[in-house]
Amino acid sequence: SWAAAYPLEDLFGAFVYLDNKLVARTTTRVRQVADNLNQSPYVPNTPQGTPPATLAWCPQFVGGEQQIGSNSSTSLLNAGLQNPLNPYGCRLQTVWREIDLSLSRTNPFDFNLDIEQMYWAPYTQTNLSYDEFDKVALWLGHSEYRPVPCVGDFSALASMPSSGLGLVFEKNFAYNPRPTGTDLIETQSSRRAVYVADGAPSSAGVPLTMDPSTVIYETNHVNRFLPLPPFVKPYFVFRDETVREQALNNGISGDMQAGFMPYIVSPFPNGQGRRWIDVAPNVSFVNSFWNDGSSNPLGGGSDAYTGGLVGSVALPLLADFWTYCDLSSLPAGGGYIALGTNGWQVAITVQSGSTPNFRVLSAGRAPIGSGPSVCRSQGEPQWQTASGGFIYPTTGTTPPGDNTFYWIMLDVLKRQSVITNGFLDLNNPHRVPEGFADPRLGPFYLQGGQTTMPAGVLPRFDFEFDPPLAQLPPGTSVVPQFRGASVVDPTPWYWNTWINATTPLFPTGATAGAPYTPAHREQLKPTAVNFPLDPYKAGDAHIRKWDARPIPLGAAARNWWTYFYNRTVTTYVEDPNDLMEPTFTIQFQGPNEVFTPRNIRYVNWRFVTSNNVDANPPVTPSIESFSLSYRFQ
Repeated sequence: SWAAAYPLEDLFGAFVYLDNKLVARTTTRVRQVADNLNQSPYVPNTPQGTPPATLAWCPQFVGGEQQIGSNSSTSLLNAGLQNPLNPYGCRLQTVWREIDLSLSRTNPFDFNLDIEQMYWAPYTQTNLSYDEFDKVALWLGHSEYRPVPCVGDFSALASMPSSGLGLVFEKNFAYNPRPTGTDLIETQSSRRAVYVADGAPSSAGVPLTMDPSTVIYETNHVNRFLPLPPFVKPYFVFRDETVREQALNNGISGDMQAGFMPYIVSPFPNGQGRRWIDVAPNVSFVNSFWNDGSSNPLGGGSDAYTGGLVGSVALPLLADFWTYCDLSSLPAGGGYIALGTNGWQVAITVQSGSTPNFRVLSAGRAPIGSGPSVCRSQGEPQWQTASGGFIYPTTGTTPPGDNTFYWIMLDVLKRQSVITNGFLDLNNPHRVPEGFADPRLGPFYLQGGQTTMPAGVLPRFDFEFDPPLAQLPPGTSVVPQFRGASVVDPTPWYWNTWINATTPLFPTGATAGAPYTPAHREQLKPTAVNFPLDPYKAGDAHIRKWDARPIPLGAAARNWWTYFYNRTVTTYVEDPNDLMEPTFTIQFQGPNEVFTPRNIRYVNWRFVTSNNVDANPPVTPSIESFSLSYRFQ
């Protein structure tokens, strides 16, 4: 097999090999602009009947209709929008996808991005006027939803109207639900208060001054931007690979129903056993795609557990703007109510309707006639659930969400790197056959491929770096982290549903781009042979799915999480010996099974590195050698 012999990369991440050292990516600062001049052009699908283009923005078909997309920033609204810069209070959430920001979908050098500063775009056809808001705040996070503004070639309506933001503000931050089917939050990806007095949601905000003299132009010197208040450290890390939460539900077509063709290209295998297969007389690369379909459980029924199958590198940047009601007593010594006349330049992502939601909001209004103003603020139900704004000068309200796209400019700092190693088979680290001539190389405690380790025996780990981490340059860091996994799932669910069966992604026959015979399908199955040492599988091994299938040889349903390649995967720890603690492993077992340290068959590690960006020039950490050793005792 040529494909099986294809060189396997040792690590996945943003690093280089230099002078026999592993060096984290160097510090760089870049400016990403989402407007009608700087956004990368829309990438259409390939012709009908062939798999989707690697970098397509839309699914190929939805409900039998071919899909058409467009740039999100180019269809301008001929008016500036006041919200969220509203003197009468506003909470507004909006998103930018990586394609909106012209970032790569697969290159790790475009992952783990510190957002250092953001700039808003005043309406292009207005004269800027000086203004000042007493208190504003902004939180950044990863979004639970990814709006898909693609339309059918006949209907021209949005094909995934429910793919955008929801109305409950808190649940727009990516989260994993509890295993109860009640859609309660178990864990939630971290958010960062980038400008707010003390970082607490109840705290006061900071002033926002709009001064025409601070205008910054993008590289074409055409579109204007104004800085938002300075961001505070530590900055929010966008596309953070250490985020375990998964998300995205496009509102249509279950992810176990193979009629819908996934289209969001993934840097990882997404449940495939290989990335290269033999297609005589050549070796062929097989693309993999995140699946943002509505979750279906394994074993039938409905799934209120999983909440999406897409990892953090494909989740949009979520901005949560808080504008507090302006007070006539502030600023001290010269108080006045902010004008709010400098509108934000926006675009409309779909012309035929108002969905999917790129923004949701609750906003107040000025007095009408002799009536009072309406001020939106914390403590109100509208501050928790989007209620819309007002159609001034009436009391009529606007929808709570729509497909408005805000122009934005970001200063992005590349400081953090996540460098991931594949899984090591603890019982057969050298991948030698049973009965190998040199027992020191393994396999250990294997009979017929099954573990026969004596009771009370477990591996004991040690690791070291050369030079020691204590000798890293000041201000830099390398943090090793370790994770365990059970045996490879003998009935891998994604392979069974999407690859072993004839599907739009893996059709039968040998047509151009789709040579999937039974032999090809078998090559793509995750097995104990192709799972170890592949860093790409380690990149998405944490993606979980609710498993209601019967436990083998038992009558009870599993009713717990399973993963792309394994039935059980742990979280990362900084001491590998924690993986051998029963108090640690018990949290990963289901109600009808056990998971003890003896059930850990594979271990992988990653390095989370950080540069010293304050040094001049910035300093990057490097590693000459790393060793992980263990013995059974």
